[in-house]
Amino acid sequence: MKIEHINITVPNIVDTANLLTMIYPNLKKIGGWSGKTEKGQEEWAHYQDEECYVALEQVEWITGPQRAMNDFHGVNHVGLICHDIKAVIKKFEKNKIRYSIAEVVPERIRMYCFDKNGLDFEIVQYLTDDMMARYKYYNDADAKKGIANFLNTI
Repeated sequence: MKIEHINITVPNIVDTANLLTMIYPNLKKIGGWSGKTEKGQEEWAHYQDEECYVALEQVEWITGPQRAMNDFHGVNHVGLICHDIKAVIKKFEKNKIRYSIAEVVPERIRMYCFDKNGLDFEIVQYLTDDMMARYKYYNDADAKKGIANFLNTI
């Protein structure tokens, strides 16, 4: 097993990024976005070394029924690498584990699932050994194009 990344929501992205880069000086900011969304998201960034990354998301604190999944501060999900995502899906279906395919692109296949304790996991199978290509970002429409074709192969 290899933990690929951890996704954390924080009140101040700069404070957490500064601490992480003090601990791991080889971390480099490889992606990011800044602005305000309708969900209250203010900023996100990925800090990566040659083996894994930390995804940081800054959101305003929201409470009550309008609260969305990442409207809290703490761990959002843990990303795990697998080598045969189709085999994992078959096991999930056999055991009635709910999952969703998030992306099928030339470099990777990603899906999300919750365990019975409510913990959120992102599972990724890489289709390339090129570390920089693994983290190439696509817009939502391009990222979802391959999902239907992939599901037909299971």
